[in-house]
Formats: sequence, structure tokens, C-alpha cells
Amino acid sequence: MRKFWITTVAATTLFASSANFVSAQDPVERRLDRNVRQADRQAQRMGNRSNYYSDSTWKQVTPWISKYELQPIQRAANVAANAANAANAAANARFGYANPAAANAQTGWFYDYYSAPYANFTTGAGTNNVYSSAQIYNDTNNDGVYDDFYTYRDSDNKGRFDEYDQYEFAETKKSTGKAESHNGLYDAHRHTVSGKIEASKSSKVNGMMHTVVRVKGDKEPMTLVDLGPSTALNAVKAEVGQDIVASGPIMQIGDKEVMMAESAQISSKEVVIGRSAPKITGVVLEASSAELQNGSHSMIVVKSDNGNRLIDLGNADQLKVKIAPQSQIVVWGVPVQMRDHSVILAEKIELNGQTYTIKRW
Repeated sequence: MRKFWITTVAATTLFASSANFVSAQDPVERRLDRNVRQADRQAQRMGNRSNYYSDSTWKQVTPWISKYELQPIQRAANVAANAANAANAAANARFGYANPAAANAQTGWFYDYYSAPYANFTTGAGTNNVYSSAQIYNDTNNDGVYDDFYTYRDSDNKGRFDEYDQYEFAETKKSTGKAESHNGLYDAHRHTVSGKIEASKSSKVNGMMHTVVRVKGDKEPMTLVDLGPSTALNAVKAEVGQDIVASGPIMQIGDKEVMMAESAQISSKEVVIGRSAPKITGVVLEASSAELQNGSHSMIVVKSDNGNRLIDLGNADQLKVKIAPQSQIVVWGVPVQMRDHSVILAEKIELNGQTYTIKRW
């Protein structure tokens, strides 16, 4: 499973599928399919929609919130409202330029910053060129906590995500607007571009600096490639004139189509693309369980350097280790919304020198 951060913007197609990229679906075919099946997909979305954390779950964890003084989510809207100046407020937007008036041909070909959901992509059996499924966490209000989740599937192995399920983490989200912004068939291909770097810049993504390059392909027009966090490039510098080969899905960021590279070679040097869930290290304060729609989940409260955090460890009957209070633990997971608080959906934990992977979806 390949994991990384991607971006989505309301009222735009989540997955780009341009004919300018290797293995892309024909654009005429794509438009025809979109028009024919749009109504069916919208009905499917509304049928699939359900809340992940119920009222019963909230009642069970409320005592922990009080006991351990778990802090509510700080809304991005409040941060922007209290910003000292327009530049600070702009930093809370989904994508854009630090100084739009100064954007030019040298720097304006890609954004100075953008926010991004979290995504896992899985390739199908026997192929590395088509994804069989994709899991997308969306932060629709840009507060740093994900409030809904989509899992997409390519049911007929034709390179299109044509089925999906949706969960709402924020129980107050009842509108249909979000579903309507996902109309269209989604490109399930793993694209590859090879050529030369014609421009390179750093963009701030979820508080980290990413390296983004513009590539003139050997067989394709210009391609934008996000190479992930700049600190994870193993000292390889993405400079103008270097040869590059990169592979990954094509995503839509604002009005731009961007390859979110999973792997890359720059001047024949392998580049490590670091896109993993955030890590929390701390001490277990309490270990218990809570009831969700899909059964009993193991839940813990961890004291970390950044405060106390509530963590969902998935189905209790699948967790193969007993966690006791005062245990030292490392958790990799995604923050999602439960009412006005956040819960970490753990993907992996490290306990007593052993690593345990948590299967959730």
C-alpha cells in the first residue's frame, strides 16, 4: 500500500485524468462516461453515506475528555479571523501564493502553499500501473483534522474508480454538497513521466516544505511533479536540467494537474518519497474500549509532548497485543473529527520493540 498526502478542492474533480500523461483515459470517453453515469453515482454516494462515530461512542469517550483535559479542535476559521495580517490569513487557505502580485513566470507556475488530505493507494494484483483502490481522508474546512473519508474501488479493472463508500467523522455534516463535488469517474492509473526538469521550487504543504518540479517529458508535454517533503530526498537536489523519471497518481490541486510521486529517479539516483502518517510518541494514560458501528474498538489516551491525545486502535478482536497504562508507545495515525474533538485513527503502533499494523478499512 502506498501512502501520501494529496489535495482536493470543493467543486473540482478529485482525480485528474488528462490525456497528457502516460496511460491516461481518452478525454472524450471520460466525458461521455461522466455524463451517462453521473446520476447513478450521486445516488450511490447518498446511499453509502454514514457516520463513523455514533452518539453512543461519544457518550463513552466523554468522561476521558474531561478526565484528561483533551482539548477541542481549533477551527481554522478562528485562526484566520485572529490573524495579525492578510499574509497570515492567506496561509490558512487551501492553495495559493504568498504574494499573488509578485507571482511571475519564474515562480508563478505553481503555488507557494497548499493544504492536503491523506491518501492510501493500492495497486491491483499483477500490475503496478493501475490502482485497485484508494482511501482518501478529506479536511473540508482546513482545520488540520479530517472530517470525512472515501474508499474508492476499480470494480471492473478498467483503470477507473467507479465504486466507493463514504464515512462522515463530523456528525453535524449532513449536507449533500460534498457528494456533488465528487461527480465524475476517477482515473485509477499509476502514471509515469520521464524527461528533464525545467523548473523547481519549494511549496509549503501542511506545515512542511515540499519540492515541486516542472518536467518536460520525452513523450509528453509539461508535467508538474510533487516529490514530497524536501528533507526526505536523501540529499538529492532537484535542479533544472537534470534527468528525471517519476511515477504516481495524477491529482488536482486548484486549477493544476500534479503527479504526486510515489517513486522517482533524478540523474539516475533513487529518491525516497516520504509520505507517511504523523507520528506520536508518548505514555499510555488509559486503555479501554468503545462501541462503534463495526464492533468494539480498542481506545487509548496517550500523553505526548504535544498534549494528551485520544487514539482509536481499530477492532479490539484484531489487536494482537495487550496495552497497559504507563506503557511507552509510538503511534502513526491520522487525526479525524468526533464532535468538536479529534481522534487519531492509528495505522501502526510500536510497543515493547514490536511493530503492529492495524487493518481498518
